[in-house]
Amino acid sequence: MRRQQYLWSMCLLSATSVLWAQVQTRAHAAAFQSLIMIQASAEQHLRQLLPNDGRLIIVTADSLDTRLRLAACPQPLEAFLPSGANIGSRVTTGVRCTAGTQWTVYVPVSVESESPTLVLNKALARNAVVTHQDVDVKPQRIPGLANPYLKSVTELAGQRLKRDVPAGTVLGPGMFQPEVLVRRGQQVTVVATVSGIEVRTQAVALSDGSANSRIRVKNLNSAKVVEGLVDSNSMVRVDL
Repeated sequence: MRRQQYLWSMCLLSATSVLWAQVQTRAHAAAFQSLIMIQASAEQHLRQLLPNDGRLIIVTADSLDTRLRLAACPQPLEAFLPSGANIGSRVTTGVRCTAGTQWTVYVPVSVESESPTLVLNKALARNAVVTHQDVDVKPQRIPGLANPYLKSVTELAGQRLKRDVPAGTVLGPGMFQPEVLVRRGQQVTVVATVSGIEVRTQAVALSDGSANSRIRVKNLNSAKVVEGLVDSNSMVRVDL
């Protein structure tokens, strides 16, 4: 009987100890600010500053050091961008408590966006013209908000690859160069507009030129050299 009473006493003492430890833990936690709330405040503030243009934007705060002990704030936390801060792929966002024991924490936050991009579905050689049959449109996770890749096949018009490109490559503007329409030494038609009257003459190109680029041409009759805009593979327009 005494042994039973002893065992019950020990069980009660153990349960009381566990309960007391839980109470102390909760009281201890209540005395300090939740780090998760600080991170969430930084993320929410940044989301409010980002453009709402239909893209998927991912905002993720870095985990704070679990050893950080800040007094629990008696009012909602205040998040802000430090003076001169720019929103890029990494942004430091301030979170502060302005009541009670005041404090400020700076939280590193990463920003990513998801945008449609053109992905080459087969290998192509240097100087190749890329068509809609050569690419697939796929979403791409990109650091920051600026999309450094091509998004539409319309952006491929008048462009040729600078180098060999393997299949699976996400296409960017730096991989292309304008297609040369007029070659040096090529005979072209020069169209000049004078007082509303269009005058045409023959000339020879003195350099290569892509669409809308400026090149010099030499009139075959007068040998006069003028500068004009490449309009097509056989025409240069000159304003007089």
